Amino acid sequence: MMRTAQWTDVAAKIAKTGATTELSVPASRLTTYRIGGMVALVVTITKAEQALALHACISDEIEVVVVGNGSNILISDDGFDGVAVVLHLGDDDTTMSVVESTEHSALLDARANIRLPMLARRSAALGWHGLEWAVGVPGSLGGAVRMNAGGHGSDMEKSLFDAELINLRSGRTARVAKQNLGLRFRGSAITDEICVVGARCQVTRGNAEQSQKEIAEIVTWRRDNQPGGQNAGSVFVNPAQTTRSAGALIDEAGLRGKRHGSAEISQKHANFIQADENARAADVVALMCEAQDTVFARTGVMMHSEVRLLGFTQEITHRFLDKHHSHLELARAQETLKSLL
Repeated sequence: MMRTAQWTDVAAKIAKTGATTELSVPASRLTTYRIGGMVALVVTITKAEQALALHACISDEIEVVVVGNGSNILISDDGFDGVAVVLHLGDDDTTMSVVESTEHSALLDARANIRLPMLARRSAALGWHGLEWAVGVPGSLGGAVRMNAGGHGSDMEKSLFDAELINLRSGRTARVAKQNLGLRFRGSAITDEICVVGARCQVTRGNAEQSQKEIAEIVTWRRDNQPGGQNAGSVFVNPAQTTRSAGALIDEAGLRGKRHGSAEISQKHANFIQADENARAADVVALMCEAQDTVFARTGVMMHSEVRLLGFTQEITHRFLDKHHSHLELARAQETLKSLL
């Protein structure tokens, strides 16, 4: 663990790039769980050039992650002794534009920090079809690319054309076609040191009124079937070895409404874990462990987490990794990205 004086030096170097730095930031300000300990250093990037310069300021032993909207991240009660990168690339009026438009199709070029619901609504209002599903995903575009977010019959893999990436370790940048991103169900080959700064999505000419009706239906379904409040959305990836969803498996194991300290498996949707105000991240993880163990003992299905765990022990983080995704195809995709960046 680095000392405060060392973090102060790192922050001073980064500040010279024009990025904003803040030391000892409560994790509650960075994630939708709104809990967790202190993050050693938060860096806010407002221009891509600042991200490109970051590599000269961060040594290899310093852990760095891009937190985006923080909608699928849980930070431990002990905090995160690393650098959390937040993107603010333009305001709401400049984060999306239509490029390469034809009579029937177009590419929407958007900055990584635009939130998916806004991207869905803005593209629909312009009469473009294909991103309506995204209104139900609370995260940012960059995070959605990294984890291949999806819902309501579609996902980023179906919508994406390419992504603009920066390697925060090397300072190299490239626009990478989606075929080279190693996209898979709720994951990709994009590692922590790679920052998504923008993406282009494929859309077709549609009917604005029809698209907005579809969006309204998704919003209503989400309100009726998923809880609000302090959570990170779906906790577990739907297992590939069964047609049963993770939520159904947890519910059938009798865990709906199960409470551990300051956290509870949602009464409304069993694949959501709700945190009380000022809850402990350890209580959320305890419920994750109980759900994983109980479902495995009952069905033989090992569930893995959609939520990124920061600042936890290796034992905990490795427990929830999907080992199936450490196969040769993913390794090749990561090597491809490494060669480009």
